[in-house]
Amino acid sequence: MDVMAVLVQPAPQQGQLIGIVLEDGDAHGCAPFPVNDTAMAEFTPPEEASMRVALLGGGTIARLVLQHVRGGEFPGMEIVALAGRNGSSRGRALAREFGVSYVSSRAALVAARPAAVVEAASHDAVCEHLVALLEAGIGVVVLSIGALADDRLRYAAEDAARRSGALLYVPSGGIGGLDA
Repeated sequence: MDVMAVLVQPAPQQGQLIGIVLEDGDAHGCAPFPVNDTAMAEFTPPEEASMRVALLGGGTIARLVLQHVRGGEFPGMEIVALAGRNGSSRGRALAREFGVSYVSSRAALVAARPAAVVEAASHDAVCEHLVALLEAGIGVVVLSIGALADDRLRYAAEDAARRSGALLYVPSGGIGGLDA
């Protein structure tokens, strides 16, 4: 079984990495490059360092991330907020279950001061929040990558990232239909 990894650097000046290990990544079309077990075992962020991450969306992907963080599989990662559409979103219950702050506005999401936001919601959420988050200097991992087929959105996001210094991450090789 190949072990695949995606390393995400939130911002050049922060110098921290998030390591995400995907087992058997090739079979699912996820992960850009293989690494061996030793390389991942040697990656440990400094004890005092904390990577502040927010989740946009309260579904299965958010639950998986929260479970892995709770299980200590992402040392140094702190989930500072889970953002949903409104107060009745299922994300509210998920946030409560994992002891994470729940927010339902972009202003509250930005106020949580994440270094990066992992979008695990929908194309509409990408269209609504991506450019504004990048303009605020917050890195964004876009999982609903199909939204970036809209040239205007993609160009606006690239421009916002360039101006603010925030990084836009587009994971390669998605699972067909996952972002539909």
